[in-house]
Amino acid sequence: MPSRGSAAPPPKVVARPAPQELARNCPAPEELGIPGRSGLFLGPASDEPWRLFRMLSGGRKALVISGAHPARLRLRFGLDEAGLVWLSSYAGSKEETLAPQALEYELLGRTNRHFRSHRGSILFLDDLDYLASQCGFEPVVRFVKSVADTAAELRGTFLASAEPGAFSQKERAALASLFDAVRDVPPAARPEMPQDGRLPAPACLVLGPPEQAYRLLEAFSRSGRALCMTPSAPRKLKERYDLSRASFVWLSDSASGEGVLRPQGLALEGLRAALAHLRSGPGALVFLDGLEKLRLYGDFPATARFVKGLADAAAECGGALLASLAPGALDPAEEASLRRRFESVLG
Repeated sequence: MPSRGSAAPPPKVVARPAPQELARNCPAPEELGIPGRSGLFLGPASDEPWRLFRMLSGGRKALVISGAHPARLRLRFGLDEAGLVWLSSYAGSKEETLAPQALEYELLGRTNRHFRSHRGSILFLDDLDYLASQCGFEPVVRFVKSVADTAAELRGTFLASAEPGAFSQKERAALASLFDAVRDVPPAARPEMPQDGRLPAPACLVLGPPEQAYRLLEAFSRSGRALCMTPSAPRKLKERYDLSRASFVWLSDSASGEGVLRPQGLALEGLRAALAHLRSGPGALVFLDGLEKLRLYGDFPATARFVKGLADAAAECGGALLASLAPGALDPAEEASLRRRFESVLG
């Protein structure tokens, strides 16, 4: 690692890519790591940006800012030598945490300190689409422009990733214009629906008929602690599925009694109930039944914030989050943004 104020070593040289990798919008990996330049990964959640970041950050002071839990990133991608900042409003974590809403103050200050303290360093900013959903597109553009300018001035490397489907064509073009290179990331193969109830990742989204998600919940609840947050009457669900061991929060405007929650109170009371369940011990699961139905009771930023809050709590507490979403039930940009909140998309 270079010492403070020392000259940065040259970026790690990698093998010459295959000819097809030099296609338009797919610059060679070493081009992304040139000091003073910036690069954008455009595509759904994938391991490729992280693999290239690790390759390009060898021997350089590195910082990652991501909405994913730092412990999960270390485990999946071996980022032990990089500084990790968690984009989250979760309170009480031992990780370095910054709220997304602090974009133009604390977050911008953190990126500037990184580049100014370590000339020639590298920064990877994940989740541009989530930042845009919480702060607005124009503030995110100003933020990206400022970070890219600082990297150029101090011979640093600035990398970022975004889900293109979360932006309009005009927004994608404006965002891409801020970077020296843009690399399209192909979608990863969608995993098959598990038959044994074991989730392939701690945060899973079932994109398809709700029956598929309920079969997973049914299998999990036979041996694990599950909380189902649903707009459907629990009695009807228990008649159809083996959910006698699961707990329920019934989102209803008209029903009354224990376990009933007004949908308008989801952001506060719903999150409180889910947190209590997840904090009851490792391995607990929260199931969100129909994200398209939750969207009816709040604007999209609030819905995305609630889903991410549960994903963050599950990651911090060693639990899991399962959700279902009917394809085509949301605006395509909203669906794309919500998909990125999950480590695995099934269906």
